[in-house]
Amino acid sequence: MATTTFLLALFALVFTPQPQTNSSAPATVISPSHNIPTFVELPTQLPLAKDFRISAPMPNGDTIIAYDTIRDTPNSTDYLDNHPHIAILRHGKVIYDLDTLDADDDVPSIRALAISPLPDNQLLLSVAVTLGADRAASLFIFITEAAGQYKISGTVHGSIAQIRFKTNFSADFELWADMHVYPDENDVNQNCVWCPSEYRRTTYTWRHGQPHAVKSITDKHFYSPGDFFEAPFASIK
Repeated sequence: MATTTFLLALFALVFTPQPQTNSSAPATVISPSHNIPTFVELPTQLPLAKDFRISAPMPNGDTIIAYDTIRDTPNSTDYLDNHPHIAILRHGKVIYDLDTLDADDDVPSIRALAISPLPDNQLLLSVAVTLGADRAASLFIFITEAAGQYKISGTVHGSIAQIRFKTNFSADFELWADMHVYPDENDVNQNCVWCPSEYRRTTYTWRHGQPHAVKSITDKHFYSPGDFFEAPFASIK
């Protein structure tokens, strides 16, 4: 009787279906905060964490965590030594922990992330990171999940950039990047990083598990870079 009970329990464990993602569901955009509450055991699994910024469940049942390795104080340069991380929990255990400084080495700071379903029950995490002391450079890191495994599947860069998508990232999406050209970069009076500027739109499509650039055009209108900085992800009609 005990053997039968054990086998039934094992069968249920092995064959319990995993949550299925819906490739037509909208992407979820999450902005970081500070001192996000977590369960007691998590800091012991992530000993470098000093400030938990994001904690959110995902459609596949895993949980995404974003954390900083320093606790920034006002009017300081503490952030220069920060290594923002993206971690994934499954059943309360850390199964993935990415140091974004490994993706780029120029003072990264996590601005937001987007969770998007892809076809074939895959999941895409898009992490918006600003770079540099002036936060004027943008890096987008794409992390995909398939068959329970997570990996970096690509990155795109831009100056004070924004990603625009319709429902989610399973179709085409656009990278809008500042195209301001300075007549003389050594002239501080003309080096106006945050002045209105033309933007270049690059269309990407998600193909074979990676983002591929399809076309680029330059928009001759002038846009305020601050608007793009405040919203690194934007859902459009």
